[in-house]
Amino acid sequence: MRIFAPLLHRTVGDFIEQAIYAATVREQFEKASLDAYYVDDRAYKADILAMLPQFDRLWAGMPIPLDWFDSAAHGTIPKFPAWEAAHVDQSEIILPPMACRREYLPAFDRLAQFTLPDGWPVPDFPTWHAVIHYREAGYDHRVDRPNRDIDPAQANEVIDHIISRGGHVVRIGHEDMTRLPARKGYADWSRMSFKHQAGAVSNARLFVEISPSGPAALCLGFNVPWLRCNSVEVNGPTRGHDMMLMQHVMADGDEVPTSVLIDRGEFTERGVEKSGMGFRKNATDEIARAIDVMLDRGRDELSETAPTNRIEMPPRIVRKHSIVRWGEMREAA
Repeated sequence: MRIFAPLLHRTVGDFIEQAIYAATVREQFEKASLDAYYVDDRAYKADILAMLPQFDRLWAGMPIPLDWFDSAAHGTIPKFPAWEAAHVDQSEIILPPMACRREYLPAFDRLAQFTLPDGWPVPDFPTWHAVIHYREAGYDHRVDRPNRDIDPAQANEVIDHIISRGGHVVRIGHEDMTRLPARKGYADWSRMSFKHQAGAVSNARLFVEISPSGPAALCLGFNVPWLRCNSVEVNGPTRGHDMMLMQHVMADGDEVPTSVLIDRGEFTERGVEKSGMGFRKNATDEIARAIDVMLDRGRDELSETAPTNRIEMPPRIVRKHSIVRWGEMREAA
């Protein structure tokens, strides 16, 4: 089975999700090859692909006309010799971005996993560590997202809570993140390379995504329990050990039950705002409670399911993670 994936996403989370989806599809077949096209315009893209040995060949930056998939003996447009020699024109499955959506990932029993290349740095603390990440407003060249940007002061409180539980904390993210006070048990890796940040996630006990942002997608490839807080939609995490802490949705001063919004298909950022409702972010004590629950949970074992030599298109949408709304202290169905 020959598979081709045009990895066209640019943001780190979307790119990780599409790359893992494509690698996962390859693992469904006993005999398969996987080629990918990508634009090498962000430093992290090559690093992400370096962690996925499922890709047999990478075609970086070169224009690829659709005519190159013409497998007839005499195509209308000459093909790049290496392309033709690798028989990429004979690909039987092509995976554009819309076929690799994050909500499809839980349909697979086992996701393709990252392999950290030799020499990449990893934290070595005397106790377990958690990785944190979040969005904040004010970066150059990026639009603010009021529903997802948080006050760094809340991150400080979350860090203190994790340290109080006996863990260390590694912050990853954008180099322009607001500096937080140094303290014992806290390491700021946001100004370090993507290799460092991936290494920090690789052996973490827990990833606390204080507000939705792309680097948390690294959890997918390392089987690290993922807590997404301040969520504005129900999809993202993929496994039974993951948890999504929803923002409170308000309408005329009253809170709308999460389960009602899910049943109506309105728990998306756009759906909530289109319906004239608004979001209220999670308080720190809600996040701390969710961290405590996650620390008491185990980690899902990776499935050893044998290749089925088939895939379902489109995959069925399955939610395995817990969807919770603290405050009323109940779990949504």
